[in-house]
Amino acid sequence: STQTGTTSQITPRTLTVGYTGVDRVYDGTTVATVTTTDNRVAGDSMSIVRTASFADKNVAYDASSNIISKAVSVTAVSLSGTDAANYSVASTGTTSAQVTPKVLTVTYTGVNKVYDGNTR
Repeated sequence: STQTGTTSQITPRTLTVGYTGVDRVYDGTTVATVTTTDNRVAGDSMSIVRTASFADKNVAYDASSNIISKAVSVTAVSLSGTDAANYSVASTGTTSAQVTPKVLTVTYTGVNKVYDGNTR
């Protein structure tokens, strides 16, 4: 087709983002960490801003008591940076990761006692 006039419209490219959950040790929160991959044009500069969380804070186990991955929700996805305005992005995503048990360190202190014939 023939373009006439002096203006044209450039439509933002849809950015396809892949999320990978990062396993973590139990810390009592639902906060999750995810890494990203995307299909940006080589050389473009931008950051993918996001929030990631587990549905609950607990370690997940299967029926055989093996630790398993659980869903991670990625929300509030947006773009920032020099070339961000050239792209559109979905505001949510999903992945999975494991919450592993925290090792509990216990310190014991003995109490001295004079022998009285009892075991306590």
